[in-house]
Amino acid sequence: MTDTDIETVEFAQKDAPDIVITGRLIADADSRDSGRGSKSQARERWTELHVYELASGDWVAVSIGMSDKGGESDVATAQTILKGDVADMRNAAMSFFGWTWLAKMLAKEAGWDVRRIFK
Repeated sequence: MTDTDIETVEFAQKDAPDIVITGRLIADADSRDSGRGSKSQARERWTELHVYELASGDWVAVSIGMSDKGGESDVATAQTILKGDVADMRNAAMSFFGWTWLAKMLAKEAGWDVRRIFK
């Protein structure tokens, strides 16, 4: 991880301390222009998923419910994934994201092979 890759980001949480992450963005995906759901939903509400790598090698997976709708605010949840076997870390991130189509889109962007292969 180089210094130019490192950024500090902050996300609001509902009924919990806000999240501040200093690390390198590994991958992200969002549903804003996905074409799924109604057109009004695509414009006013969407989900963003992010995975950051910290200097320690741990990851932080973040899911954010985003809104441009009046009176609503963006709300995030996060989970730390401890450094270990990379395949296990990927699976932990995917489990946190619920293995949704958006999570699979993030995995594809990151170049992760998260398939279960039976032989």
